[in-house]
Amino acid sequence: MEITPSDAGSYDRLVIQDILKEIAQTQQVDQNAARRFKMVVINEADSLSRDAQAALRRTMEKYMRNMRMILCANSTSRIIAPIRSRCLLLRVGAPSDEDMSRVLRHVAKREKFQLPDRISSEINSCHRIRPDFSGPVSIAQPDWQMYCERTADMIVSEQTPARLLAVRGRLYELLVHAIPAALIFKTLTHYLVKRVDETLRASLVEKAAFYELRSATGNKPIFHLEAFVAQVMFLQKSLLLGLDMQD
Repeated sequence: MEITPSDAGSYDRLVIQDILKEIAQTQQVDQNAARRFKMVVINEADSLSRDAQAALRRTMEKYMRNMRMILCANSTSRIIAPIRSRCLLLRVGAPSDEDMSRVLRHVAKREKFQLPDRISSEINSCHRIRPDFSGPVSIAQPDWQMYCERTADMIVSEQTPARLLAVRGRLYELLVHAIPAALIFKTLTHYLVKRVDETLRASLVEKAAFYELRSATGNKPIFHLEAFVAQVMFLQKSLLLGLDMQD
């Protein structure tokens, strides 16, 4: 079975406790099978909350006799140490051009459309190819992504307590609509880097990484998002006033 508990947002702990428990307690039909344990693939394991990871650790300890888990994650730094110590860590490299080409050819054959000759140069735009249209298709940004872009404009254009409060409200809106905090950090940083001075970019990315990690280990993402925005405003204001950012 393959599940993504992080899609449940703040209810990911219930997914871990209920679904995995139900899977583990269900006995195999064939007791003479060579492998008597069940396999569960957990996607985006690094996006699980601390409570969900604690529940996952207890489940792993209790039901490992008849169940095995594969945790897929982009970063192990956001997974608690007790889980890492109970797992065999495998680093999977990025797929090669040949691997991606093979998958794309399989998809093209199944969907019945012709791929361009130079597949490797078209990998990033291949999803825009349609059998009934010879040119590229413009894909609109999701609403939440445009919302982040406008939020970045607000942060760079004015650095006041009132503006910080307004940005906090917008961050709340993103969280309420189930946009993960890690994705908000990534998207907001992407737009901010394009709008700030070149001398601030390294510091901005460093602050984003710092507060994103604290958000992953904490329980209230809004606190860390707001702290990140406050730091960005401070850096931008310091640049405008000609102050030393080390002070």
